[in-house]
Amino acid sequence: MANCTTTARVKALLGDTGSANDTLLASLVSSVSKEIEAWIGYPVTQAARTELYSLGQNDRFLFLNVIPVVSVAEVKVASIGSWDWTTVTALTADIDYHLGGSGQIYWNFETRAGFENARVTYTAGLGVDDAGVIAAAPDLALAADLQVAEDWRRRFEPSQISIPTPKGAKTMASPVRFMPRALELLARYRRVAF
Repeated sequence: MANCTTTARVKALLGDTGSANDTLLASLVSSVSKEIEAWIGYPVTQAARTELYSLGQNDRFLFLNVIPVVSVAEVKVASIGSWDWTTVTALTADIDYHLGGSGQIYWNFETRAGFENARVTYTAGLGVDDAGVIAAAPDLALAADLQVAEDWRRRFEPSQISIPTPKGAKTMASPVRFMPRALELLARYRRVAF
């Protein structure tokens, strides 16, 4: 699994030149990366995937589960109850369907009465490794950097945040997960399900 940032990037942000904290920072990088994937709604690791979808009558499109889509290898549509995909003819790109910019497959036909199943084999994701994810999504990587650094600072009191007051700082319990700046940076990558 690719992470959204690297330990080296976070150490540079924190000004940490030693190696004493590398294991904990690597764990935080992995944890924050998983939380980012959950929040944006898809995995960041670029990989080949085969997914099954149920289509309703007159459905004109479907949303693939992972974006950005690099390529579509095969699309098949079969009547409900037909799960033997070896007997189903693959659809032809640009004739039977076309790919939208946000991971949609638009049908150039109407689905029949009743339900149908679709099987899509495609490659999608931001990068095959940490460096690929960082290059493809620098704002997402920065959000991960900032969040890991914040989690590092809060490591002894992970569910609390320091709030400044006129008489000094008070610590109050808070269910804070992502810091506001990280959320701003992540918002453009979030996949909203319809």
